[in-house]
Formats: sequence, C-alpha cells, structure tokens
Amino acid sequence: MKKKGLYFLVPCLTLAILVFGYSHFSANLNSFEYNIPATIGNAEIFIAEVTTPAGFKKGLSGQTSLGAKQGLLLLFPKSDHYGIWMKDMLFPIDVIWLDGQSRVLGVKENFLSTSYPEVIYGGELSRSVLELSSGFVKKYQINIGDTLVLKK
Repeated sequence: MKKKGLYFLVPCLTLAILVFGYSHFSANLNSFEYNIPATIGNAEIFIAEVTTPAGFKKGLSGQTSLGAKQGLLLLFPKSDHYGIWMKDMLFPIDVIWLDGQSRVLGVKENFLSTSYPEVIYGGELSRSVLELSSGFVKKYQINIGDTLVLKK
C-alpha cells in the first residue's frame, strides 16, 4: 500500500516542482527593474537599462506588456545605425533613437509585433534606443530634439 502511494506522490511532486520552476523562470526571463527615474520631453518615466549584446538582441521580446510610464533603454557602446525588430514581441511599441547627448534623433510610433522580420532604423547615428508603450510619443508629444534626462 505504501509503495502505491509513493508511485503516485513522487510524480505529482516532480510535476509540481517543474511547473513552479518553469513559471518562476519564465516570469523572470525578461523581467526588468524599471527603477531609474527619468524625463523625456515633459513626461516622467521609469526606465531599465540594457548594456549587453544578448540584452540588445532580446529587448522586450517575450514580455506580455510594458507599463504606460516604463521604458527600456538600450545603451550601445558607440554611435552607429542601430536597427530594431519585433521578433517574439507580444505588443506594439514606440521606438526613439537618441544621440550621445540623449537628444531625440528619430521616432517610430506604433511599431507592430506583426511587422517581424522588418528591421527599422532611426536614420542617423544613434548612441541609444528607448522602447516605450505604443502611444507614448503621441500622448506626451515627444519631438525631435527633446532630451532624455536620467535622474540617477
């Protein structure tokens, strides 16, 4: 009788551990800490920074949403023409290219998740790219020349 109970209990516990572990891992796979206060134009936001090649490639892919006042800032090591794609994205975003002084150089509004494999570029040499919720640029009237100011 005890062996029959173990044959049932061990697989159930193993399955529970695997499910919990996977859900915990996948929930944190692309979790960013949006804890850096910043302003862009007249809008106050909280950003997370990405500074690694793996982070640049992954970006917001796989996340289910982005808060209305959250942004992901991709900080590249040098100025260049940086392209953004929507591989594995689950929601549309606004994309802002910034120069070395964090001034807005280019904007792409409402970049759709269905646009992959299209790659978009800001048009000028940029040093960083800011990804925001779709509609942010329009709502806060972000313009070329506005500046992103980090309040670290």
